[in-house]
Amino acid sequence: MLYRSCLIALCTLVAVCATPTMALPGLQWLGDLAGGTFYSSASGISADGRTIVGSSSSAASGSGSQEAFIWTAAGGMQGLGSLDTVNFDSWASAVSSDGSVVVGATNTAAGQRPFRWTQSGGMQELGQLPIGGSGPFGYAQAVSPDGSTVVGVSGASFGWEAFAWTAGGGIASLGGEWSSAKGISSGGLIVGSTLIRHPWSTRGFTWTAGGGMQLIGLARPGDTDSEAIGVTGDGQYIIGTSGAGNDFRPFRWQQVSGFELLGDVKARPWAISADGSAIVGVSYTNATDEAFLWRSSSGMVGLKPYLAAQFGWNMQDWQLLEATATSADGRCIAGNGIGPNGATEAFLIKLPHPADATLDGVVNVDDLGVLASNYGLNGAPWIRGDFTGDGVVNVDDLGVLASNYGWADAGSQSNIPEPATLALLLPALLLRRRS
Repeated sequence: MLYRSCLIALCTLVAVCATPTMALPGLQWLGDLAGGTFYSSASGISADGRTIVGSSSSAASGSGSQEAFIWTAAGGMQGLGSLDTVNFDSWASAVSSDGSVVVGATNTAAGQRPFRWTQSGGMQELGQLPIGGSGPFGYAQAVSPDGSTVVGVSGASFGWEAFAWTAGGGIASLGGEWSSAKGISSGGLIVGSTLIRHPWSTRGFTWTAGGGMQLIGLARPGDTDSEAIGVTGDGQYIIGTSGAGNDFRPFRWQQVSGFELLGDVKARPWAISADGSAIVGVSYTNATDEAFLWRSSSGMVGLKPYLAAQFGWNMQDWQLLEATATSADGRCIAGNGIGPNGATEAFLIKLPHPADATLDGVVNVDDLGVLASNYGLNGAPWIRGDFTGDGVVNVDDLGVLASNYGWADAGSQSNIPEPATLALLLPALLLRRRS
């Protein structure tokens, strides 16, 4: 009681903030390119969450085809074109950390090819592996954080192989049989999947320049197949699936600890935050696909019910089908859903900053007031002060608030109390720890 009283008194003492602005976090539908049937799909996001890439219908693509796009808050959605203007088609799959390099696939006169796009150089075809067969194709699926290395799959009707491309070395095979590269770390660790024989099945792999291709195995007894889908920038964590045929489970994998299942549901993880603590993807457990969010502190939940329960957002008219990408800090999530137009549309979700319980874009005394009024409450949602997600509002949540006190979103107009206000939090924190 003494601790809670101290907090409430502190709120009264320093309640000097200006009226907060409209809540900054939320969901934004990204629209689509002009022309064509309404459609857009997001597949990648920059480290800071400010740049999103994907594909959209457009006037240039016409019916049944798509055009790769890049989206920013300042410039909106911009088409990247296609290297075949007759059979126009292109898709963007990933973007570098700073948002300057986009990769994907485009039609060309010779067939589908992987591309790398920059603002200054435009769309560049990356070539084709010398694999025989009809219908040669290629697809860039990931790019290194600095944009220098592109990985993907290249092949034809008789087979395909994982590749890596650099400006100096061009396109080169990573080996494997019917293999595909799907992610790359800043240090050059590449992940993907490959076919193995005896018995015929697929396995997730890691690849390095020094060690070549190494299989990562299976998550559970009885599993027959696995795939590696993504990797953190530092190469510490890998995400993917493991299962038997069409019955698979999502996992997070680490070299030392091995497999960690994200949940006992059929789901596919698409992206992971820089520190490995947040993973997003799609769950196939309901009648329709559903975007999911997994956190190391709280486990796997449906993204839509999570946003409604934790932040009080009105989710009635939102259908979030899959979450395909996340920013480095896990706060910005891109994906696809059924938007206001009733059609598939790319979205961007910006989760609140840690401890911004009032959702006004600034961590200040108003957030302390929320925590104080709910202190000791069990089963509290995030918006009522449970910033750690452990189910209770306590001193740990005050620690989160104290460490973030004074943060302000670039778009916020709220005034922040003097830094000395933070010092007033510390006596209350100490009182609780001594009690």
